[in-house]
Amino acid sequence: MTDFGKTLVTGGTGFVGRSVVEELLAAGRQVRVLVRNPDHPALAGLAVEAVTGDLKDPESLKQAVAGCTNLFHVAADYRLWVPDPANMYAVNVDGTRQLLAAATEAGDFARLGLPLVVVNPSTPVGPWDSRPTPTGQMIVDFLRRRMPAYLETGLNLIHVRDVAQGHLLAEAQGQAGEKYILGHENLSLSQIFQVLAELTGVPAPKVKLPYWPVLGMAYADEFFATYLSRRPPRMPVTAIRMAKKFMYFDNRKAIQYLGLTLTPVRQALSDAVAWFREHGYA
Repeated sequence: MTDFGKTLVTGGTGFVGRSVVEELLAAGRQVRVLVRNPDHPALAGLAVEAVTGDLKDPESLKQAVAGCTNLFHVAADYRLWVPDPANMYAVNVDGTRQLLAAATEAGDFARLGLPLVVVNPSTPVGPWDSRPTPTGQMIVDFLRRRMPAYLETGLNLIHVRDVAQGHLLAEAQGQAGEKYILGHENLSLSQIFQVLAELTGVPAPKVKLPYWPVLGMAYADEFFATYLSRRPPRMPVTAIRMAKKFMYFDNRKAIQYLGLTLTPVRQALSDAVAWFREHGYA
C-alpha cells in the first residue's frame, strides 16, 4: 500500500470535488480542503482539514499546499453564463497556473518534475449537485414539470462517484502528461428524459423545438440578463450552441489504462433524483 502524506483538494465543496474527498477519506487518506467558507455545509461530518483560501490569491495557495504531498485540483467555475467573463478566466486559467506554481515551490510535488495527470469528466450526475450544475438543473426542472418542450442534443453521462474514483485511479495508474476521459454512456436528451420518466412517473416532454428560433431567443434572453436584470438567463447562448453538437465521448482509454469501473447510468439518474427530492429541490 502506498504511504501517502496529506492530500490537498481544491473544489472540495463542489459537486465532483466533494465526491473526490469522500473517496480519499474512504481510502484512509489525510485530506486538506481549500475553501472560501470553512463552515460550508458540504463538509459537515467529514474528517477533513479546511484551509481558507482562493485561487485568485497566490499567497493563500502557498499556505494551502505547504506540507502536502499530493494534489487534486477539482475547483473550477463551470457556469455557462457569467456577467464578467474575466473573473471566470482568472479562476480557471490564472488560478490553475498559480496553484501549480505554488505546488512547484513547495518542493514535495517537484520530486518527479511535477507529474501531472489530467482527467476530463464528461457529464457527471448523482448526489450533492447542490448548486446545481446545468445538467442537475435540467433534472430539477424535469422534476418540477417545467420542461414542456426540449431541444434535442446528446450527452455522455457518468455517475459522479465513478468520476471521483477515476481521479484516484489516475493518481495511482495514470501516466504523467496523459489525459483520460471519465465518461460512460452516450444518450440523446430524449432518451435521458425517457429514463427519468420511468424512474419518477413524471411524463417526458414530447415537443421537440427547432434549433435556430431557440438560438435567437437565447440571444435575446442573454442580452436582457447581461444589460438589464444581471441575473442568469434561462437559456444561455453557450448552452444552446452546445446543444447543436451531440457531446458523445469514448471512455476506452480510462477503462484500459486506469481500470475505471462504471455504475449504470440509470442508477446515477436515480441517485440524483433521490438527492434532489431529499434536499427540497423538487
